[in-house]
Amino acid sequence: QELNAVLDTGSFDLVVLSTECDWACGDVNKLYNHKNSHYGQKLNAVLDTGSFDLVVLSTECDWACGDVEKLYNHKNSHSYKEGELVAEQFYGSGSTKSLECWEDVVAGSTKSSQQVFWKVFDADMSLLQESSFQAILGLGPPQSSITLARNDAKLAEKKLSSLQAGSAAYKEMEKLSELYKTIAEHAEKATSLAENMKLEAFSICLGKDAGSDGYFMWQDTDPKNRPTGMFKTVPALDDIYWSAPLKDFSLGSLPSSQSDKTTPLGCHGGEKCNVIFDTGTSLIMVPSTAMSAVQNALDKWRDISGDCTKLSQLPDLVFMVGDEKVTLPPQSYVGEITGDLREIDPELHRFMPQLRELGKRGRKAQTGGSSLRGSISSEDKESEDSEDDYSWDDGDWSDIFGWGDNCVPLLMSLDLKTDKGQAYLMGIPFFREYYTTFKFRQQENSKPPVVPESISFASTDEDCHPKEANSENFLPLQREERPMLKVEVRGQFSARQLRPLLMTLDLKTDKGQAYLMGIPFLRQYYTTFKFRQQNAHPPVVPESISFASTDEDCHPKEAMSENFLPLQKEEQPRLRVEASK
Repeated sequence: QELNAVLDTGSFDLVVLSTECDWACGDVNKLYNHKNSHYGQKLNAVLDTGSFDLVVLSTECDWACGDVEKLYNHKNSHSYKEGELVAEQFYGSGSTKSLECWEDVVAGSTKSSQQVFWKVFDADMSLLQESSFQAILGLGPPQSSITLARNDAKLAEKKLSSLQAGSAAYKEMEKLSELYKTIAEHAEKATSLAENMKLEAFSICLGKDAGSDGYFMWQDTDPKNRPTGMFKTVPALDDIYWSAPLKDFSLGSLPSSQSDKTTPLGCHGGEKCNVIFDTGTSLIMVPSTAMSAVQNALDKWRDISGDCTKLSQLPDLVFMVGDEKVTLPPQSYVGEITGDLREIDPELHRFMPQLRELGKRGRKAQTGGSSLRGSISSEDKESEDSEDDYSWDDGDWSDIFGWGDNCVPLLMSLDLKTDKGQAYLMGIPFFREYYTTFKFRQQENSKPPVVPESISFASTDEDCHPKEANSENFLPLQREERPMLKVEVRGQFSARQLRPLLMTLDLKTDKGQAYLMGIPFLRQYYTTFKFRQQNAHPPVVPESISFASTDEDCHPKEAMSENFLPLQKEEQPRLRVEASK
């Protein structure tokens, strides 16, 4: 096991934090575990029902995949095998380039020998810079990879037939067509982790509050063997996604209203729709028309009450999954955004156009002596709907997001039509409300040997245990007043106050008053600690400490003899220390 160590000249023992220390010693996943001393590298994985491959971020990807020290390194493995096929995986947040490989893998308590996986050597996915995961474990239907690879191969072949033989474009497409055929052949021969584990049913449940624990159950109990009425079960719609038919997607009536009138958002009047249950998606994804309808409804409620922080007064999302009525509370689709809009990845605007609208509101509010700060370029003045980049002034943007109480639709826009109709995606908010079980059906003499059979869900208690629900609206029996979800847009540390970064120590020794030189000294000087050998115990004792000023790469260099500092006094940035909560 690889551990990070403090190299400490002020102490003398090797002290290792272990999992037996539990939370008192920090992140348990990173502590020494003597039971795992014979295992390989431990990686955190996103358990993703919306994808189907095992994709592992490797050290060859370098900084593009995040913290290199936490990434997979095949040089530390005795069971690693490398293939030749290179492929690209596409996700909503970006893409990865990878090489087909094989490795012994342990997931949960199950080991899969020589499991095929994709080793990432390059990535275009900005979220990896701050991510806490090093792998994406696709738990989508195994048939997905085969069907999608075949479709790609057919499209490439069709495109090839439309080009002139011998042309440069034809030759390029011919290579691409052959690549897709090869990928399809590999997909048909490959065996997914779910197949190797002989997975029959797995479940997921996330804590209701942001940052709370979640649970993933391998080989979970079949919902048919649970108490009657606890779970609602719908048949899986196809063998490509964990999906089901969707109808009557609406906002329910206001709790304070005497009327049962709902606000239609989509999938009404015979419109064909389907819902995909995706544990790898952060929010709920809906068509742009539904997004606009939710925004308009929020604006109306704001005009009436001027406040949406009391979420229990807002309506639920109500819809039919198959023949089952499902509701999600306001916490699932309304939240608060804090921070600096300038820090938002422009790519995110494609999925969350309401963020751009919030920026416009902030700039509009600037006129007339408002305290809100921001600027609008001349191009924006001519057309506020322009897609050109906005110019931003320095300042505090924390008060421009929507209303005074910062309520915005926490939804993502997705206009995706499939052969099953308009697609909606249920992401993490759904799994905060429902214990969800994905069940496979075994099929003999077929490839793959398992296909999706059903999706079952039950409302949960605070500890993520499934419980019997109100049969009418399938929500917890008591409507809870839970805090609004807050999404922070991270900016730079903004405090400008200067403070002496010294620590007080009143320590008298037999050599007099003690002072301690810590990290700031070692930032300025290359320091050498030398031992002297002796024929006694211990066999070494300190002899001397030597130090030299350094260049930018920490190489010792000649210094001015008088003050022993670098020859040129540099203007270095102030050290900033952020006090964590």
